Amino acid sequence: MRLYKGHGYRCLPATEHSSASGIHLEGDILKKAAEYHEHARQCRELAVRAKTAEYKAALMQMAETWDDLARNRERLAKLVSSDAISSASVVTRTRN
Repeated sequence: MRLYKGHGYRCLPATEHSSASGIHLEGDILKKAAEYHEHARQCRELAVRAKTAEYKAALMQMAETWDDLARNRERLAKLVSSDAISSASVVTRTRN
């Protein structure tokens, strides 16, 4: 398992939010969400083998944090997808 030190919260730059290729962006976001779920799984696996209750609790908290991040990414992907669909609908209506 890789531990990440020094990483704070990071928002997506405005250019990523307004991508014309919402489908590509949605896939990238979901890929990250899957990666975060994997980190959570690894933390839980380590927690099972933890030698102290304190270490186990810390690993379980890390797992929950990774899962929260993944769920946030999944919600973001849905927003990007619905935004891309709405944008495509507007373009289609204006071309007719």
